[in-house]
Amino acid sequence: MIYTSGGPVILMLVRAVVFLVLFLSPQLMAEVISGTVKRASTGQAVVDVRVVIAGTTGPSPYVAWTSSSGAYQATVPPGEYRVYTYDADFEELLNQVYAGRHCVQAAMCTWDETQQGQIVKVVAGNNVSGIDFSLLDQPTISGTVRLSDGSPLPGRITVEIKDSENHFTQTDANGAYSEKLPPGSYSVRVNPGQGYNGVAYPNTPCPTYPCSGGTPVQVTTAPVSGIDLVLQVTTARIQGTIRDRKGKPFSGIQVAPVDGFGQFGVGTTTDAAGRYTLRGLGAGRIYVRALDELHGQPNVDCKYRYCSVQGATPFDLTAGSTTTVDMQLHSERSVFTGRVSKWAVGGPGVKLDELWAFDDRNGYHVTWDQELKLKSNADGTYSLSFISRENAFYLRAYAAGVGSSMYPNVPADCGWALRCFSVDAKVVEAGVRSGIDIVLDPHGVISGVVTDALTGERIAGVAVHIAQNGNGVDSTTTDANGKYRWIKADGSYQVYVPQTNAYVGQVFLGLDCIGDCDSRVGKVVTALPGQERTSIDFRLSPFNEHGRITGRVVDDKTGEGLANVLVRAWSSRFSGTALTDARGYYANESLPADDYRVTAEIGSYFTSVYGGAQCAETIGCAVEGGALLRVIASNTMSGIDFRLIRVHATTVTPSTGPATGGTWITIAGSNFAPGSKVRVGGVEAQLVSVNPKVIVAVTPPGSPGAADVTVSVSATQSATILNGFTYLPGSSRRRTSRH
Repeated sequence: MIYTSGGPVILMLVRAVVFLVLFLSPQLMAEVISGTVKRASTGQAVVDVRVVIAGTTGPSPYVAWTSSSGAYQATVPPGEYRVYTYDADFEELLNQVYAGRHCVQAAMCTWDETQQGQIVKVVAGNNVSGIDFSLLDQPTISGTVRLSDGSPLPGRITVEIKDSENHFTQTDANGAYSEKLPPGSYSVRVNPGQGYNGVAYPNTPCPTYPCSGGTPVQVTTAPVSGIDLVLQVTTARIQGTIRDRKGKPFSGIQVAPVDGFGQFGVGTTTDAAGRYTLRGLGAGRIYVRALDELHGQPNVDCKYRYCSVQGATPFDLTAGSTTTVDMQLHSERSVFTGRVSKWAVGGPGVKLDELWAFDDRNGYHVTWDQELKLKSNADGTYSLSFISRENAFYLRAYAAGVGSSMYPNVPADCGWALRCFSVDAKVVEAGVRSGIDIVLDPHGVISGVVTDALTGERIAGVAVHIAQNGNGVDSTTTDANGKYRWIKADGSYQVYVPQTNAYVGQVFLGLDCIGDCDSRVGKVVTALPGQERTSIDFRLSPFNEHGRITGRVVDDKTGEGLANVLVRAWSSRFSGTALTDARGYYANESLPADDYRVTAEIGSYFTSVYGGAQCAETIGCAVEGGALLRVIASNTMSGIDFRLIRVHATTVTPSTGPATGGTWITIAGSNFAPGSKVRVGGVEAQLVSVNPKVIVAVTPPGSPGAADVTVSVSATQSATILNGFTYLPGSSRRRTSRH
């Protein structure tokens, strides 16, 4: 026996062994439970289903997933377990507790169901295999939905199968339906409103939505069939003939039922004889709409506004009834046919890209919602059909690369403007008209390449704009090789690329532009019909967000730099400020690309506008008179220098006069301005005349002795001659005129 001062070591060893036996041995002696999960109906493996191995006592359950072969395995310590599947409902299967007991819940087995499963014992040293599952398909509810005479219903009828949730299925062409569901209690019904009465199994009438009543259908693990429903027809129908304004049958016209709120129901289209039938209408009041009119006496017009049923004829329908509703509309279908050619009638045929019809009363063009259909062929023959209420139309034809003309042969290149007319154009009367031949004069072409000014690389996807006298005409886009080609030219244009987030804009020829480009400053490009102007190219500078303006501010007389001068940059949208350093240099940084005017100001100097005026007062200074400086982002505009002036007063002549005042004095200096004031000894003198270098004034009365003479051109700008005038005692003769 070994002893230490802390007690016997053997006791510590015994305790360690007991701990290992009691607590670690289950983990050290873990075994494997394995098996397969297959579909009972086919024997195929069921993939990605969880298998739960839950101990009858002890820790949380162990979980395994089935593989692609349906096999699973889990490592567990010795003990007693119940094993069951989980979430097999995703495969429309019933979960199962080993061995062979199926669960009726959809997603998982209940606690009570798992407790009825067979216990699987795992003994140390022995793996347990063959814990297999054969899962049943979820049971089905099936049946038929037929009419009272036993015939199947046409179309697909929705059957609702309801427990705590709503399940929906539809009948096939024979009226049969089938739906997989987990075991439970279900109400089976068809709600009213599909043209038939509502009914709940077993054929309990339910006239209101949602359908209720009937006897629930109990579903266990076996399929339930024969859940049949019999419906009664509750629908009515409306039939009739639609005619155009000339009384002819109107084919291809949309006819629809409308409820009291103006909402459309399921409609139909008139046949070649103008006939239509609206089927499956529920009992109640409806209105009939054909094209853009509601039936009435007269019809209610729905052309230019929301269609209210006020004034329209109501029709009260009953189950199984047939009502005849004929209508004559204000519209008719026009069909124009002819040939489009170059140069002259009979010239080479042209396939059209567009052919617009404009009514001769308002100039509105016919749109696609008026059933506008154009068929144009390579030989120049065409057919245009549309529906309209108007009596006559102008036609405007367009073919890419050729041109645009009003019928019969009036050039009409109006860019984006659709309403484009000429007094020489002729109208075409509504109706079926043939021989409507149109002549196109080929357009000119403007083409070029757009490149990056720094790299020389060609730029794809750039919008190139065409303008005339500052007004936009059209635009085109560069292709993958940076090339563009505008094929609608017929005169003189300006061409430009607007500024983008990536590049500075440019007006041809080579004029960069920031913000809105003024195309009028560009070089005129002329392309007449049949001509192509090439090499209308652009070299775009990359756009960076900011640029800067730099320069120096000095004293106008000494040329020395002035410190702490405030330099402002102004544009219509932005502004920036900077202060000069000790040597007079400044840098106005981070200016967004734009056109700026720049000013420099400091209290003892005139405010200076670069390229403009020198102002004695900052407030009211005409900044607009200054030069516009174009800042291009990422670039520096340097050399924006200022020479600041201030008022100077150098001499007073004469320099003496009587204390009674009245002496005419001449003050010499520089930068005097209209509105200047003169003070002698602090008392304002009478001003006689002012020019930039000389002021003449009359001294006020003063006290004998020396007095300062101050010239002020503004509240902040002044110059003083110390002791510049001396008042003499006594009563000298007063000067009354200037000598």
